[in-house]
Amino acid sequence: MPDPTRTVAILCGASHWPRLDTFDPAPAFTNTATELRRYLTNPNGMALPAGNVLWLFDADTTAAEHIDRIDHFLAHHIQRTGSAHGRGLLILFAYVGHGAFFGADRAYCLLVRDTHKPGLAQTSLRVADLAYTLRTAAPESSRIVPDEPAPRLRTHPATPRPRTRRSTPARGPLPRPTHRRPRRHTPVPQPRHHATSTKPQPDDTPSRTSPESSAA
Repeated sequence: MPDPTRTVAILCGASHWPRLDTFDPAPAFTNTATELRRYLTNPNGMALPAGNVLWLFDADTTAAEHIDRIDHFLAHHIQRTGSAHGRGLLILFAYVGHGAFFGADRAYCLLVRDTHKPGLAQTSLRVADLAYTLRTAAPESSRIVPDEPAPRLRTHPATPRPRTRRSTPARGPLPRPTHRRPRRHTPVPQPRHHATSTKPQPDDTPSRTSPESSAA
């Protein structure tokens, strides 16, 4: 837990905007900001002294006056703690409300109660100006602040990315193999041997007669 005596918090935002007809009042923003301040000063929370919290939520001041009050608040606590350039000081910044991209440069802005037309960007709290103020007032401090989101506005259609083909396993029946299957060896039928008779067969070969038989 950070040292409460060397931690300061800045709470900004708004729950209604009397000079704008774009947004309806939002009581939920008031509840959120109030509970956040209670947590910062509660002994069971961060236990910050009340003087270490700058409450600018729903303040009837312009965006430029917001910047001036933040700068004076930080200078006072840097002198109180004796931390040159904010060394050893922890700065917490919180905003509860609406943010939008305003102006020709599409700068990200935080709406305050005084935000109005036609100068929406000039009457809002620009995140770039806020970051510059914190950085110059206490350059060696530790700061926890919201990041500036990148605008989503596209002036030209995006160039489609080429699709990369991904090798996927083939579906369906597997392809037939290209090699031929070995033929089955079919045994050649052998001739059957029938039993033969033991009776002598007549001999077609002419027999030779001996001289004795011819003389008789």
